[in-house]
Amino acid sequence: MISKQKIVMSLLFFPVVVFGETGNSSPESAVDNAGVNYNAGFIQGMSVDLAEYAYGNPVPEGIYTVTVLANEIDRGKQSISFKAESGGKQAQACFSASQISELGIITDARLKGSAENTAAGAAECYPITHYVAYGKAYYNTADLELVLTLPQANMPKGSEGYVDPSRWDAGVTTMFIDYNVNAYANRSKTDGESDTDYSANLNWTLGLNIGEWRFRNRSNSSWTSNGENKTKNVMTYAETDITPLKSRLTLGDVYTSSRVFESYNLRGAILNSDMQMLPDSLSSYKPVISGIAESNARVILKQGGHTIYETTVTPGPFELSDFGALSYSGNIQMVIIEADGREKLQDVVFSAPPMMMYPGVSSYAIQLGVLNESGTDGSPKIAQGEYAYGINNFLSVYTGFQLAEKYHAVVIGNALNTPLGGISLDMTHARSDFGDAIKSGDSFRINYSKLFNATNTNLMLSTYRYSTEGYYTFRDAMYWNQRGGIKALDNYTPGPDEYKNNYYAIGTRAKNQFSINLNQPIWDGAAVNMAASYFDYWGDRPAGTQVSLGYNQMMKYFSYSLVYQRTKTAYDTYDDTYMANVNIPLPQSYGVKPLFSNLYLSAVRNADGKTGFQSSVSGYQGEENELSYSFGGRTNFDSGSEADSLTASASYNTSVAALGSTASMDSRSNRQLSLTANGSIVAHEGGVTLGPSLGGSAFAIVQADGAEGAKFLNGYGTKIDSRGYAIVPNLTAYRENQVALNTRNMEADVDVLDDISTVVPRSGAAVQIKIKTIAGKPVVLIVRDKNGEFLPIGTNVHGSDGEYLTIIGQAGMAYIRGWDGASGALQVKSASVGECHINPDASVASQIASAQDGITQLEVKCI
Repeated sequence: MISKQKIVMSLLFFPVVVFGETGNSSPESAVDNAGVNYNAGFIQGMSVDLAEYAYGNPVPEGIYTVTVLANEIDRGKQSISFKAESGGKQAQACFSASQISELGIITDARLKGSAENTAAGAAECYPITHYVAYGKAYYNTADLELVLTLPQANMPKGSEGYVDPSRWDAGVTTMFIDYNVNAYANRSKTDGESDTDYSANLNWTLGLNIGEWRFRNRSNSSWTSNGENKTKNVMTYAETDITPLKSRLTLGDVYTSSRVFESYNLRGAILNSDMQMLPDSLSSYKPVISGIAESNARVILKQGGHTIYETTVTPGPFELSDFGALSYSGNIQMVIIEADGREKLQDVVFSAPPMMMYPGVSSYAIQLGVLNESGTDGSPKIAQGEYAYGINNFLSVYTGFQLAEKYHAVVIGNALNTPLGGISLDMTHARSDFGDAIKSGDSFRINYSKLFNATNTNLMLSTYRYSTEGYYTFRDAMYWNQRGGIKALDNYTPGPDEYKNNYYAIGTRAKNQFSINLNQPIWDGAAVNMAASYFDYWGDRPAGTQVSLGYNQMMKYFSYSLVYQRTKTAYDTYDDTYMANVNIPLPQSYGVKPLFSNLYLSAVRNADGKTGFQSSVSGYQGEENELSYSFGGRTNFDSGSEADSLTASASYNTSVAALGSTASMDSRSNRQLSLTANGSIVAHEGGVTLGPSLGGSAFAIVQADGAEGAKFLNGYGTKIDSRGYAIVPNLTAYRENQVALNTRNMEADVDVLDDISTVVPRSGAAVQIKIKTIAGKPVVLIVRDKNGEFLPIGTNVHGSDGEYLTIIGQAGMAYIRGWDGASGALQVKSASVGECHINPDASVASQIASAQDGITQLEVKCI
């Protein structure tokens, strides 16, 4: 984007540019120190200061806001100092060690450990050749660009996106609350009597960052109108990076790794490899959970007995991905509560892809502490370790152990990268001492994933596990050890509430487990997808099956899908749902956003054989579609079946929170209303700032004084508040993140000097970004000397502190912002006429203060 300042200055200084080479001369074309004499007569009718041009197109000493290009990579606007060497005629760009690091430049080996790279020498300013012997810097004055040409060895190398650890930023001291609140009201009418229930749920994370330590508390609070109010602590821990080991140390209550053993809540210490610190090729896996809602439904996700996420969805298929799982492997239970109170359960089994490692790359986890879960009193102590290593491109091996007073387990496995796909196989042997008996058993697991290029079939996370009757997990063994051992287990019969509230009710141990995810494109715009799982148990509990099968196709004017889903109800019975959906984009006028943009039609048949039809329209409004909404209705074809209903939903993303609401009513006078809000409250050295939800990731605290209302190009709707601050969430840890300010909605009296900043945060860090701004009326000064003559073209203007501000163009004109005419004299320096000052003047100050929008033109004298 070309700024107004650049346009104005280009017009003012056009004569300077046309007779001299644009920008600093490169080393190959440098002007000889003897100089070159220019004939000022070629520029007729103008006073031109040509003395400095005898040594090339000059850059006066000062600090310039320029766009930095490093090997053609845009590093955004930076404030760069230009200094002339002793005896030199031209100023050259110079850099501090911290600026070199921020630009991602790797210094020559000769500088490693030198004074310039220490904290004491970080502020010293040197030419680029000081850091990179073969580096070159070229300043293009016409485009205000500083072009750096560097050897490839001095640019970041390795896998795409990888950043050297020396640039990882731990951020600033910060305290914050990240919240997700849901409130519900449900009015039902039975036998002529109405009953209204109210409930609310709050998931919140309290965070504190001090130095390189990050402290977190994650809790869940719930309230109901019948008095069932409770707050439950999910996790409380402190963590820090161990950079030399590419690892993280965690102390407190936290869930263990689940790559090898079952995940459980541990109170203790964990030291483990952090795969985020490695190149992108070793990125972590996150599951996607899908389901079908027949109405405006509440969806609750549980893991390890804890509610980890709660939201409201509209009728039809839905997907959840950013729900903050406690560990990205294991089991998650999804509860769908329809508007009429019906509950459906979906048990989601998922695990990480086969454990292939790059050759020579290893990962490990060491975990020491006590089991910290309900039903396991006595806090049994546990030591656990895991290790994986990539031997070559074909084979990786891994192993692990669990050691407790009455429980031992060991696992060995390998992962193979074959032409048939990625396969991992492992075996776990466990020995459990129950006091009245000792049980030993084994568990075998196979993971498989493959993209079949010939058919474009994506088969992933196909998992099978078989466990013998004598195999117990650590958690199960500790549970029964405290309840009388094997005799108690033999006499145990799980109740319905245990089936409802636990994925695996304690004591109903899994025998066979199988899960598969498949996506298969079949022709243009069409695809079939399937997710299925099967599990059975040792004991009397019946086997379980979960299936989701879908077909979808994009047509020219619409898209449609056919879905079948089998889910478990609260008491181990099954609900089969069939759904056909059609989505039709509505016509739009060019340049005009329609009230509604999509028409959605759906037919549903549930397990009771009842068939319903629903339709809805949806739309978006706002510059960035901040407001979304939908209206719909449902009718049922079977007499005596469910009531007909109307539904509505809306969501609005503000700069400080995301708000949402759903409402429904049916022909039986039942009513349902929900309100949701999620966001963050961040306390920092500049005060307290509201922002969007942080989602557990690193975030930026941006300060841009005077830039109220400016949004960010990648800031999730956030904008600068009245105090000059904003929160930008969802930064990627250990990778470069560009935070770019969109100045379109800013006040006219503010210029942004550094509109793009590049940061590399550590995990969970709150990095601070200070965007340089200049506030004040834009003014074009017509500068005359004491004799009333225009000052020569090319004369430099500096502030009272000596900082370079602008240069005088034709007819004595100089564009300037930030000078109010009342405080501080401007210094004017010229090689041919010497130095003079533009002193404060009450009349000039009054004209600047009273100026309206636009650029004000004033005459001043330099004395």
